[in-house]
Amino acid sequence: MTLNDHNCDNILSKSHIEKRNTQRLELMSPIVCSIKFKDYPDVVAIVRNIGTGGMLVEFQTEFGLDDVDEGTCCTVTDMLPPCYHTLNRIPGSVEWIYHKFVGIAFTERLFRDDDALRDWCRRLKISHRNVATDNV
Repeated sequence: MTLNDHNCDNILSKSHIEKRNTQRLELMSPIVCSIKFKDYPDVVAIVRNIGTGGMLVEFQTEFGLDDVDEGTCCTVTDMLPPCYHTLNRIPGSVEWIYHKFVGIAFTERLFRDDDALRDWCRRLKISHRNVATDNV
């Protein structure tokens, strides 16, 4: 799958409130992943929190994010050992950027609900805790 094979338009049309009212889990055992933006080489990042529809990633530095804007399509692949490898070229788009932190919305919901997300963390032995949601 290439970055042009998925459409980021449906992500950007959802309301901010709808997206942020889902539960997010802060990963106490962060996942290392590679993020592919446009035609640039993969960039290594750490997943700091994850929800059913997106994730917060932290890059080592802001350097290299100059050409990345809100709406930029990307793919996410975890760098877990093969027996735990579950995020393989997951399509998404950049929702926001703040210094070296980037919010990524998945093109399609990755987990059916919050329970499935927690089960995924338990199955991969990823310690986590709930992040408060916005209730606007």
